[in-house]
Amino acid sequence: MDLDALTYTADIGDLMNYLNSGTKWDLIIIAAESRSAVQGEFWDVIVPKVTNDKTALIVEMWYLSDTAVGKISQLTSKCGIRFQKVRTDVESIYTVKSDHPIFTTPNSNFGLTNYWGYWKDKGGDYVRVTGGDAVIVAGGYASHSSDYGLITSCIEGRVIIQTFSDHDYHREDIQALWENYVTYVLTNHFAVVP
Repeated sequence: MDLDALTYTADIGDLMNYLNSGTKWDLIIIAAESRSAVQGEFWDVIVPKVTNDKTALIVEMWYLSDTAVGKISQLTSKCGIRFQKVRTDVESIYTVKSDHPIFTTPNSNFGLTNYWGYWKDKGGDYVRVTGGDAVIVAGGYASHSSDYGLITSCIEGRVIIQTFSDHDYHREDIQALWENYVTYVLTNHFAVVP
């Protein structure tokens, strides 16, 4: 991977400037640990990039309950999911589709059943499928494929929406998961964008 092609910012103003720069991004990652940072007008800019430019997107947003009826609904409705309920506690996350590339490529043999609860106020948010091509790949129950979702793939496999905080799970498992996220969404992005 060409590291010169990567852009990282922790500053929300810089993020908006990058998004509005006219650059055709291959992948946008929103790892939103802060509850107030990425909302509103950010989705006005990100959603057209995903739909029109076929940009890949990974979102970690464990506070969806706070913004679900706002502008992020442009993304969640295109994805085919909606906020279901607050996940009050940090608990094990179970694979719904264990053979999905998010859990097999390039890393396998890891899981999210072990946790330590870094954040004490909530464990994230559950989503349910409403249509589109949304696939819940992991959630609160292994047998629920249309609700209690915590990791969802959608929009031709170019988007992953994670509704729990990485900090609550073992670092090595999260690192393997994110490597798989990036591989999966970029593979699907480059399948439609040369």
